[in-house]
Amino acid sequence: LFGPAKYSYIPQHLEDNELIAGNALVQMGTYVAILAGAMAGILLIAHEDGRALVSILLVAVAVLGFLASVAIPRTPSVCPDLKINWNIFTETWRNIAFIHSNRTVFLSVLGISWFWFLGATYQVQLANYTKLTLGGDEPVVALVLTLFTVGIGSAPNALFMTRAARFGRGTFTYIGSTAEVGDKIAALFEQLSKPVLTDVRVRWRSEDGEIAAVQAPQTVPDLYAGEPLALAVHSDARPVAVEIEGKLGGQAWHHSAKLSGGAPGGGVHALWARRLIEDWMARLVTGEDADTVRAAVLLLALEHHLVSRYTSLVAVDQTPSRPETADLKSAAVPSRLPAGWTGSKVFGRLPGTATPAPLFLLIGLGSLLLAWFTGRRRA
Repeated sequence: LFGPAKYSYIPQHLEDNELIAGNALVQMGTYVAILAGAMAGILLIAHEDGRALVSILLVAVAVLGFLASVAIPRTPSVCPDLKINWNIFTETWRNIAFIHSNRTVFLSVLGISWFWFLGATYQVQLANYTKLTLGGDEPVVALVLTLFTVGIGSAPNALFMTRAARFGRGTFTYIGSTAEVGDKIAALFEQLSKPVLTDVRVRWRSEDGEIAAVQAPQTVPDLYAGEPLALAVHSDARPVAVEIEGKLGGQAWHHSAKLSGGAPGGGVHALWARRLIEDWMARLVTGEDADTVRAAVLLLALEHHLVSRYTSLVAVDQTPSRPETADLKSAAVPSRLPAGWTGSKVFGRLPGTATPAPLFLLIGLGSLLLAWFTGRRRA
């Protein structure tokens, strides 16, 4: 009833150009409800009357859901003569065989089923992992469920997690190996337990007073305990002092420092321009006009000879080793793995996790073979 009811209902009340947005809203509501329910359950069950509170919440949500469903417009049946087979086993196999006749639909069903299977498995494991391995209590479990930007090894997309933490005003923790998990997670929780410096503003001063400087990033992110403040600055006058203001624990905070000890560097301009380009590209997510972003990035990239989304470098070989009259030859060139990767890990066995992943893989392959065999018999 969960999926078919909502997805068969939506096309009857939405126009074709509204289906994507309608499905997106339903999916978003589903995920938010799952996450909110998991957080509420974890936090309430830790209370002295946790069981009673969770039971009351379940009944209250069910009643609210029923009352909300009363307001849903009635929809006439598109097939009033349909006979329902109440044997869930035979009907399930019949549906699998029917879905198998359309390859695109069949692969889509397999993908979403695998997604829900793995998602539910890992979500269940998070509570035990946080409580038994990390020694966290119920609020920490809820925190891990909502903010889990921790990458272990070289496989996770560090760029994505860094950007996600930046937009969420959070922090990203990189763990190079499983031996560092305990120390890095402990340091992360230590950061979260201390006040955060928010609403950070930076002012640059020269010997003649305050100067107008272009810094990157232009909006300084929140700073957690132990994190450095790294900015790239361009100005006409050389800054000799910096003033930093913000809110620490809800109270006004101010610090000033003199700048000394630096040395000239030929690549500083490229570093500043690259960070400013990243700052401009991030504005696309916040709704900045795409043409404005493109113009600003092009100007910076061309002036400082940088590769960006809109620019690239072209190398022209002036010393060809093949005579013009000779035939071209093709050969397979081995590609290098990213830093930190090893061939045995990439092409060997599956990575070790807290779940019996090889067993799940065998179960999934067995289910696929059974579905394929059933579909051939039906055909």
